[in-house]
Amino acid sequence: MDDKKLDGYVALVLDKESQKFLLDKFPPKHKMVYAHHVTVFYQPTEKILNRFNNSFGHEYSIEILGYAEDSKGQVVKIKHSFEIRNREPHITISTNNVPAKYSNELLEKTSPVEPFVIKGILEFIRKV
Repeated sequence: MDDKKLDGYVALVLDKESQKFLLDKFPPKHKMVYAHHVTVFYQPTEKILNRFNNSFGHEYSIEILGYAEDSKGQVVKIKHSFEIRNREPHITISTNNVPAKYSNELLEKTSPVEPFVIKGILEFIRKV
């Protein structure tokens, strides 16, 4: 029973101030605007979710290191001390007629930016 994947994801959800700062720095260029979270673990099992129990609700720093955009999306590359399952930890800013996961491809075009830090709260977000 512990190995059944849960319909949701563990994420560092940006606080309102951090989200505003990020969007001011990188204004959305596409119709679907995200700039909401860093996915830490997509569809965890109950066992994996329990590993995060002591961390839920805590605030963490997220360092922005790079930026990329094209006609399909915008993304920032991040650095964090958290164990993040994505090959390249990131925050999707916006997309145009593609799913947010397109950011994983777009990260190959990332250029460095002057690093800055924003904040996120660790949460489990259930898909509805």
